[in-house]
Amino acid sequence: MIDWLIVWGVTQAAGSLVFSVMQELAIEGAKDYGKEFFKNSLVVCQV
Repeated sequence: MIDWLIVWGVTQAAGSLVFSVMQELAIEGAKDYGKEFFKNSLVVCQV
């Protein structure tokens, strides 16, 4: 029974770590996409 608890705890910890890293990557990706989108929109408007 203890083995299953250890496995469950390790998977929960790893999942939490991966989730926080993926969340940070998604936020940074959205910021970069927004910058490029508006920069390209301004270039099109100037033409």
